[in-house]
Amino acid sequence: MYETKNMKFFIMMNILLCLRYDAYKIDMEYILGMDVNTFIDYYKQKIPIVIHRHNDEFHYDKLHCGNDIDVDHFYTCHKYNDDDRFRVVIANSEQSIKLTKYKEAWFEHFKNGFSILLNGIDCPHVQELFRKTFEKHVNINMYMTPPYSQALSRHNDTMDVFILQIKGTKHWFLYEGDDCIIHHVILKSGSMMYLPSGITHEAKTYEQESHHITIGIHH
Repeated sequence: MYETKNMKFFIMMNILLCLRYDAYKIDMEYILGMDVNTFIDYYKQKIPIVIHRHNDEFHYDKLHCGNDIDVDHFYTCHKYNDDDRFRVVIANSEQSIKLTKYKEAWFEHFKNGFSILLNGIDCPHVQELFRKTFEKHVNINMYMTPPYSQALSRHNDTMDVFILQIKGTKHWFLYEGDDCIIHHVILKSGSMMYLPSGITHEAKTYEQESHHITIGIHH
């Protein structure tokens, strides 16, 4: 069968993102690790929370939002897509590298400490869950970071953020002021962290690479 460029991209995005049947069985409690009312009453826009699932490292596989992603998938998505959502970000800065058509260069960037970010991914069921719950605009990004690296420098966000650790391990450092670390959180596969807007943070990998998604709730 003849496949156009757009058809190939559509097929790939269906495979990678949240268009599989069992994603529609997920509810907010499955994602948050608690019922929604408890979250709203005690945590929402108040304090961070971390949920560890030590015996369920594949917890978020049912979302189908990045558990099988690798550099080759990112390259293929970019090759068959013309928009600007796909970018490589160097550790400790937000300097973007011009994307190249040569796949080998992508692997070389990743090997040399560059993270790959996919901004504004389309996860219909997850987005709809968060929209209905919080009645706000929802944005979902995906990050793939190699070992001993850092995708973004220390910063804070103007939105509330839910971090779902899909694969590997990532170390998060939460700050009070500019230099005082108040929490060092280690997220492993299946873990979730909620950060209210305004909390300064940065994240690093050490021995393992990391895949995670962030769900941002705009105020």
